[in-house]
Amino acid sequence: MTKKLIIILSAVLFIVACGNTNNKAKALLDEARLALDERRYDDVLAKIDTLRNKYPRAIEERKQALPLWQKAELLRTQDELAVVDSLLAVVGSAYNEVRQLQNQADKSGDQEAWKRHNRTANQLKARKDSLQNRFDVACAKIKYIHKKQKEI
Repeated sequence: MTKKLIIILSAVLFIVACGNTNNKAKALLDEARLALDERRYDDVLAKIDTLRNKYPRAIEERKQALPLWQKAELLRTQDELAVVDSLLAVVGSAYNEVRQLQNQADKSGDQEAWKRHNRTANQLKARKDSLQNRFDVACAKIKYIHKKQKEI
């Protein structure tokens, strides 16, 4: 009789615990959706990450979270791409101007001005290359997310 009672109580506790877990996983998913609506992409990704780690058996919620994760990552990357593109245009323009000044200093024989412009040109070139790399990575990431979205 005691064994049956323990088994029944264990089963009831298990069912209650699973129901509570699903409610918490659903709540996290709802919070992630709200964060996406508010354009808080890092919060969306953090909530979904928490859902994945804390509730690995909340399969339905995890399935619903995947497109949400992709959308948040896509929108975040598109925002980053816009900023990087603007910075790349500004730095590229500044680099071209400094190169012109460097060429003028070279033609006039002003070695001090040439050295100064050369140093600035090198710094701007490094910044431009760094931004170009970020731009390329963001474009590749967006392309990859679009590919994965079509697979779902």
